[in-house]
Amino acid sequence: MLTRLQGVYTALVTPFKHDRLDESALRARLAEQRAAGIAGIVVGATTGEGPALEPSEWKQLLEICIAERGDMKIVANTGTNNTRHSIAKTVLAHEMGADAAMAITPYYNKPTQEGMRLHFSAIAEAAPIPLMLYSVPSRTSCELLPPTCGALLDHPSIIALKLAVSNLDRLTEIKQYVGERWSILCGEDSLFLPMLSIGGEGLVSVTSNVVPEAVVALYRAYTTGDWATARQWHYRLYDLNSALFLETSPGPIKAAMRLRGRDCGEVRLPLAPFSDSKLEILQRALDKVLEAL
Repeated sequence: MLTRLQGVYTALVTPFKHDRLDESALRARLAEQRAAGIAGIVVGATTGEGPALEPSEWKQLLEICIAERGDMKIVANTGTNNTRHSIAKTVLAHEMGADAAMAITPYYNKPTQEGMRLHFSAIAEAAPIPLMLYSVPSRTSCELLPPTCGALLDHPSIIALKLAVSNLDRLTEIKQYVGERWSILCGEDSLFLPMLSIGGEGLVSVTSNVVPEAVVALYRAYTTGDWATARQWHYRLYDLNSALFLETSPGPIKAAMRLRGRDCGEVRLPLAPFSDSKLEILQRALDKVLEAL
């Protein structure tokens, strides 16, 4: 059983064509990710438009990713703001053969820290699969705080935390409670290198959809002690990391994929397509990275 998550994991976009899952494009995207040395794929999360997928589409998406994974690990996004639904999806992901599952802090409900502890405990106890928790207060209006992380250490199946916060101190604070028992993965592309420097072990990346080679190059440079090269990649990627959030993700990343000739269709409602007026900014940022590859 998987015990740690390390390296670059791509929060994969979900390709659509005529508002249906584009299986051919999906298989092509997975092949590109494998060739670039990506460690794993996070399936059906925010970047993958999980909230807009029908249950049958989520299952179809996961089936294809599992079949095409090669050496990559497959992490199924199974978390919702309904504990029973989260348990059912996590159990299904395990039965289908996913390597791990990811569960977000419950959005909209805004549970207390005790509510989050009970929610994640219930998922961990019901589903025999490695579990990565996901704290992203900008999306959910609630944050998994360090003492609550410590209170969840009794569940050996919880092995990782995706941390998407701008406060770098939070990683240090969480480490005081969990030590090396959890892998901490950065959830903000622009903070990947800083988080690696203080104990992060990887990244769940939006940017690696479009330039996986560059994000992997940063990680490999850092882990081999070539910090100068890691910093170079950090600076090269910065404008693109920022441009990919000029509007609500995954609109910008789908536009960037199209600019690189890897069309994945448009986003589904209620999201809107990326604004044409901002395409030039996105193109310049993308070209800056492509020129270095």
